[in-house]
Amino acid sequence: MCADKRATVERLILPALPFRPVIADRWIVSELAFFAVKHAMAPERTYAALASAVRVRADVTLLLETPAEAAVARAARRADDAARPDWDTVPVQEHVRAVHREITARPEAFGLLGPLVRIDACADRPTVLAAAWDALRERRLLPALPLKETSR
Repeated sequence: MCADKRATVERLILPALPFRPVIADRWIVSELAFFAVKHAMAPERTYAALASAVRVRADVTLLLETPAEAAVARAARRADDAARPDWDTVPVQEHVRAVHREITARPEAFGLLGPLVRIDACADRPTVLAAAWDALRERRLLPALPLKETSR
């Protein structure tokens, strides 16, 4: 767990940060939930191990939330065998949501996550995307877009 995160930070994140924003999907929050659900590890314990490897604070963490039933239904619609029978069940996804609530209730205990923004992912895609952009804009995290030269 830690070696993977350390390698990602050193090889991908740190070299890119001076030039562009880095968006990491399922970064630390996912690890906290996975180890809590699969290995009964308290999120604080997993976080302590990860924090020693990561050491880079996120500018913001966007937590896309869905009810357990919706998460399982989405998993069932995935192509081929992407649904995981040991993970994509209502009881497991309810446990994942409980871990997310525990983390968001005490963000100060998980400082590397930066500010936590919860987004209702059951809304349509444009609404979810707009909520994500709004969260980035409110924190002044949108990259400056280069101006296009116009021909005269």
